[in-house]
Amino acid sequence: MGLSSLTEDEILKAAVSKYGMNQWARISSLLVRKTPKQCKARWYEWLDPSIKKIEWSREEDEKLLHMAKLMPTQWRTIAPIVGRTATQCLERYQQLLDDADAQESELGLAGTGAEAGPSADTSAQAAARRSGSRPRVKTSETRSHRYGRRRKGNALGGACASCQHGRQKSEAQGA
Repeated sequence: MGLSSLTEDEILKAAVSKYGMNQWARISSLLVRKTPKQCKARWYEWLDPSIKKIEWSREEDEKLLHMAKLMPTQWRTIAPIVGRTATQCLERYQQLLDDADAQESELGLAGTGAEAGPSADTSAQAAARRSGSRPRVKTSETRSHRYGRRRKGNALGGACASCQHGRQKSEAQGA
């Protein structure tokens, strides 16, 4: 929805309360320059009171990593299982990957496959690191790409700097 003002959010909340969640055209008519699609996205990704906005628990992180391994790129399917929005799942997954990469770099383990690190490392994170495979993430599975939140690196399908598995795949296809 781009930048939403507090006033627009309040109008949107009141309109959803009055008209329900299936009247996006009617609701958007109350907001200047907002489409029904933008209103719906703003509601389901941020304003809906059922959205969890507290910190992620260790159990949620483990469940997210497990589901991402089982269903790569299926953020809209994973979201209700984890109890978060698709955008929250994608962003948390990327953060977990970034944290694991930073931890490996600090310990000098990048690309070695060695198992070491603080006890805060979850078994799911350790397994993901050992396997060397990370699910490719399509931002098209979420709405975050519409708001300029693209990120570089393996989480979005780019080649991993340490193992360069993206190059290995293209070399195998060319051989």
